[in-house]
Amino acid sequence: MAIVVGPVLALEMQRRLDARREARTRKLLVFKTLMGNRATPLSPLFVQALNLIDIEFDGKDEKPVRDAWKVLLDHFYELGTFNQSGTPVPPHLLERGVSLTGTRLLPLRFPIIPEVPAY
Repeated sequence: MAIVVGPVLALEMQRRLDARREARTRKLLVFKTLMGNRATPLSPLFVQALNLIDIEFDGKDEKPVRDAWKVLLDHFYELGTFNQSGTPVPPHLLERGVSLTGTRLLPLRFPIIPEVPAY
């Protein structure tokens, strides 16, 4: 009995560990994309990462990230067509992501993006 059950349990444990590792990798990718594009909230990568938050951060302990995501979306919609005024992204969402991913960062400072006149 142990000869059959032992390998089956080992494979099941490995499958679960792989699934957890892959989920963490996807969350880190979303977080890195948001951090890398935080000064350009209209970039396609930033918008795509925002759209993935509700999908990737679906655990009970990740509710603060989803709540901050909703606040951020409300902020964008209040400004009109998705933050065209050059206003920097509020740090709520990214700071929550920092705490959940276990990443250690300096306090987040967001650059002020000057408006460039069109020629």
